[in-house]
Amino acid sequence: MGKKGQRRPPPQNPHYASEVHPSAPPPYTQSYAPPPQQNYQPQHASRGGGGGQRQGRPPPRRNVPSEVSDCVKYSLFLYNFIFWVVGALFIAAGIWAFHDRGVFNELKELGTSNISFLTDPVIWLFFLGSVVFILGTMGCLGALRENICMLKTFTVMMGIILLLEIGGGIAVYFYRAEIEGEITNFVSDVTIKEYRDNPDFQDLIDAVQTSLSCCGVVSYNDWDMNIYFNCSGPPRNPEACGVPFSCCVPEGDSEVVNTQCGYGVRKMSDSIASKIYTSGCIDEFRAWINTYLYYLAGVAGLIILVELFGFCFAQSLINDVKRQRSRWVQHR
Repeated sequence: MGKKGQRRPPPQNPHYASEVHPSAPPPYTQSYAPPPQQNYQPQHASRGGGGGQRQGRPPPRRNVPSEVSDCVKYSLFLYNFIFWVVGALFIAAGIWAFHDRGVFNELKELGTSNISFLTDPVIWLFFLGSVVFILGTMGCLGALRENICMLKTFTVMMGIILLLEIGGGIAVYFYRAEIEGEITNFVSDVTIKEYRDNPDFQDLIDAVQTSLSCCGVVSYNDWDMNIYFNCSGPPRNPEACGVPFSCCVPEGDSEVVNTQCGYGVRKMSDSIASKIYTSGCIDEFRAWINTYLYYLAGVAGLIILVELFGFCFAQSLINDVKRQRSRWVQHR
């Protein structure tokens, strides 16, 4: 402290000096600028009633373990990606077949040809491809996005397919005689009569008769129902009272196909057995099934098992996503 009667030295803080001693000169020649004030955002109360975080900053992340299995998730994605590719190939094949034989122009005549349109194998190929494509799309997106709605749609569709396959197998086992009769009538009334008019039926029948070494549905005389091979057809028709070339027995090892080998062959009763196949395709198909019955049952069981795996994977992923969402709610 100074002696009595002497002036007290001015304080070092210029603001304090100007307030206490207004007439005292500032000790610094340079102007003093206060530090800029930081604009703090007001704090918001959290849901629990305590102090929250500042606005604009994310809350601290909690280390919550995931309940979703990556193995199940990506296995289901790969599974459905294969479905998606197969469905896309079926659709592309159907569109190509439509364009190749001008089916788009036939759509205008749907009202007059309902039967031939609905029994067209290309239509069923396109329909099957569309179902498989939609099924694969739902499964892929549902697995990647962990979307419960898409996964449930996939499981419902897969469950319906499984039920139809199992129900169809049971029906074939118990009603095989009735089903065989219906197939025989259908093939005779539709495919045989439309052999020349429908290129898809023509290719299908030729492939079946060649692979099974058969001719006609029940016998080679079934071709009399076709107007081109009917014996009472136009006399100048070379195919009258004949059969398609796929009914002919191959001559030696020649790879050249004689498309006229079946012309008028049903008029030559003595040499029929040496020129064409005389057994019907229904009998040959039944014999083929009896020969490879165990292999066919194994393939059918494998297909059902693969579909069942996809159904179980999707249901497991749905349960994982639900558990993960419940964990998120608990850790809020």
